Amino acid sequence: MENDGLVIRFTAADVLEHMVALDLASYWASAVPRQANEYRQVLRELIESHALDSVASEIEIRARFGRVLTCGHLLVTAAHQLEVWGRKVASTEPPKPVPMLAKLRNSLTHLDEAVLSLGHARTRLDADGKKAVGAWDIRKLVGGFLPLDVVLSETNAKVFQQVSIAEIEKNAQSWTRYLAAELAKPATEIGRKPI
Repeated sequence: MENDGLVIRFTAADVLEHMVALDLASYWASAVPRQANEYRQVLRELIESHALDSVASEIEIRARFGRVLTCGHLLVTAAHQLEVWGRKVASTEPPKPVPMLAKLRNSLTHLDEAVLSLGHARTRLDADGKKAVGAWDIRKLVGGFLPLDVVLSETNAKVFQQVSIAEIEKNAQSWTRYLAAELAKPATEIGRKPI
């Protein structure tokens, strides 16, 4: 990339990098609705089986909860990646990020550093009990911990009781429209903001 006074000239490598990043953002934009649908489906199955199947074994119940938790993690990851790659290619004001999404994603990524107990994870603290040990402090989440249990409700469902699925979907729709506009631009007009 060269800067000739007020004119910024992009090299072929700049344009190629931008196009690859735009593709990645688009892939994540299409993944979010799929993950949201899968999360809702496994949550619905858990609710229905919980109501109908009072004789399910502990192994079956744990497997059902596990599906909800892993689908939730994948939904959070997809939504976060969409925001990351979308911002990377943004040439104009991009959609606003989903509040708490990045903090939730960080908490899930560093869950192995947390203190785990039945139904939640808390930040592992130093000997003084004040400073977080590890790369991430779960205390930044709503309530100061990461819920690992599942609220059996489809109404206003939140992933890990932190981020609304509807809000994630609405944000993904905004990004989809934004990225479509970016894709419609000629490759030589990759935006005001260099990569």
